[in-house]
Amino acid sequence: MITSLELINEESIKLKEDPINVEEFISEFNLWMKVKIKNANGSLYHIFCEPSSKIEESRIKFFSLNNFPDCIFFKYDQEENTIDCYICELKKKPSNQLKKLKNQLFSGFIHCKALFSILDLNIEQINFKFPVYLIEDNNIEVEYNKLNGRPKKVTPGREVTEPTDFENWKQNKLIYSKGGYSYNINIDKYQMNKVSEELYTYEHII
Repeated sequence: MITSLELINEESIKLKEDPINVEEFISEFNLWMKVKIKNANGSLYHIFCEPSSKIEESRIKFFSLNNFPDCIFFKYDQEENTIDCYICELKKKPSNQLKKLKNQLFSGFIHCKALFSILDLNIEQINFKFPVYLIEDNNIEVEYNKLNGRPKKVTPGREVTEPTDFENWKQNKLIYSKGGYSYNINIDKYQMNKVSEELYTYEHII
């Protein structure tokens, strides 16, 4: 087992016997997105789950990004002595918010590196996964703007999606970069199931 877990506040890391429920309410569409994470084997830990924290704000105050993903958990396989770490985000249409998505997922990655360093774990032995649970996976605006001879279309109030980001997204990856630093984020996409116009769900067994 991970003997150094006692170094972490109890409210920040929890061994889960029950599924982890991750929810996102999108008021603009009166829409709920609900994901249930179920553990098939090994030990499942929900991390950075402090009830007093603002969900999407960084827990690391000196870190330049004040973003955070919807959920982070890791699975420890005692027999193999391996860890799979999942940094998750729920978005109705991620391709409209790729800059924000990159910031959230990369921020989650940095938080996990800090945590695993405190736990004295070898970062090279940890498998990082980036699940994105979504309803729609297209971006008509970007596709339209690629057409020659057409005026560029921009939706007021919406993040402008860079064509290179969208092309990367279609290949299931994003690249976070700042200055001379860059990190490739390999995405796992999960299409959510429609229950009604107001509810989409997904059950993920890991």
